[in-house]
Amino acid sequence: MTACSKCRKSITFHASKRSRAGKYIPLDVATMKPHECIERYVVECRDCKSKITFENDFKNDNGKSIPINAFDGLPHNCKKMKTGLDEFFWS
Repeated sequence: MTACSKCRKSITFHASKRSRAGKYIPLDVATMKPHECIERYVVECRDCKSKITFENDFKNDNGKSIPINAFDGLPHNCKKMKTGLDEFFWS
């Protein structure tokens, strides 16, 4: 049996449960639903370098995860000012 590397709960994988990229999705053993780890994964914002995290309940209408501040749980509002060139190259 495999365990989650962050919360140590038992997980499993099934050939029919894959992401769009083809990677296996970890599943809870008891429910066979996608594993929702209780340990939050914290990273740095690539623009302003503040600590952010992502949660399964916090998604936009398209299903994409919205970054939230790791210290207060509010939506991340990046402090880096975008210039007109940034919007031209990154949009």
